Amino acid sequence: MKSKRPKISVVMPFYNAEKFLDESIQSILNQTFTDFEFIIINDASTDNSDEVVQKYLDDERIVYVKNKENKGIVYNLNHGIKIAKADIIARMDGDDISMPERFEKQYEYLRHHEDITIVGAYAQVIDGNGIKKEIMKFESNTIKMSKTFFYIDSFLHPLVMYRKKDIIDAGLYREQFNLVEDNDLYLRLFFGDYKGVNLDSILLKYRKHSNSTDKFFKIKMWRLFKMRIELLRENKTQADIKKYLYTFANLILGLIVTSRMRNGIVIFLKNLL
Repeated sequence: MKSKRPKISVVMPFYNAEKFLDESIQSILNQTFTDFEFIIINDASTDNSDEVVQKYLDDERIVYVKNKENKGIVYNLNHGIKIAKADIIARMDGDDISMPERFEKQYEYLRHHEDITIVGAYAQVIDGNGIKKEIMKFESNTIKMSKTFFYIDSFLHPLVMYRKKDIIDAGLYREQFNLVEDNDLYLRLFFGDYKGVNLDSILLKYRKHSNSTDKFFKIKMWRLFKMRIELLRENKTQADIKKYLYTFANLILGLIVTSRMRNGIVIFLKNLL
């Protein structure tokens, strides 16, 4: 018998995701771990996404929220977290595909490691046609992650699972850092001595779209810069010249190169750390 209070709340906001939404929803409903609620937030889509979701509403685990106007990713994530019934939140996007064992592995890890706030994993990159590309790997050593979090992306956002209370205590997502809201959250968590880890398993097919690489790249670089400077000023005991130099160098690099070139440089630096 299904428990009244689910063990996991899945938060999936989307906008105009009609093309891939079927696969994404099915990948959640077909998880080996079944004790969850699935909060689907339609951010005033103008395509046929609503028709796709309607097909699944006979599943009692689904909580469907339809915005009358577009509110953006930060508002929707925070709203989903606030209305979630479970203590554990799983993120998901409307164009990605979760592996069947994803929830089972992440939830079991959190259940057995009470000192961990957030758990991610590796991802298989796919393109718009579902063709496999590279594999995205993230640091899986908690101690090393605590030392490199300021310089290296710690998690893949649609793949994380975290404790609701800790995210609320950390201040949720912040609207002023839209486009880099996930990076902002991770840095605040680590500066606040919360702990995270990545499982060394591929638990998501992450869809990269060819037309999305550089569209907002320079805006993201400016917001990353402002966010890092703010956090360094607020956490003076953890701030040092190396972090400030990195912050300014990252901005300059971001303004003069493409996102693809920057990603290559970041990968190179990651291998040196």
